[in-house]
Amino acid sequence: MECLLYVLVSISEEEKRAQLLLNLSVEKPVLEEDVELQWRPMFNALEFLPLPEKAKVLDDGRVLIAWPLRSDSDPARYISALTAANVFVMGALEAFEDGGYCYVELPKNGESAVRGNRCAEEEVFFSPRRVAELLSSATS
Repeated sequence: MECLLYVLVSISEEEKRAQLLLNLSVEKPVLEEDVELQWRPMFNALEFLPLPEKAKVLDDGRVLIAWPLRSDSDPARYISALTAANVFVMGALEAFEDGGYCYVELPKNGESAVRGNRCAEEEVFFSPRRVAELLSSATS
């Protein structure tokens, strides 16, 4: 069963959002010295993350990112890297190709993100727009 980790982030600054998208693309810099000094913390935080399957810019400075996950993959790795890159994570969920999804509980008080037990049967795997709606409403 294939699974996608969807993470909704909010970045109001256009230049920072552009740097995030660059660091999550095949065009990302290879060497730290190729990165402007102000963007090196982001580069270092995201350097070893695999490339996402999708990174879609939404309205109001939000970006929806989707990584393929295996059952032995830990969502905390991705969320921790984004947090270390000083990117505000609004919410995350795992969507399953055969149907359903489960929210990821975001870190609190220095803990790691964990797979949550809030799940639903709705098919959202192929619907990034619906995922963005779910994650936006879960944070409001």
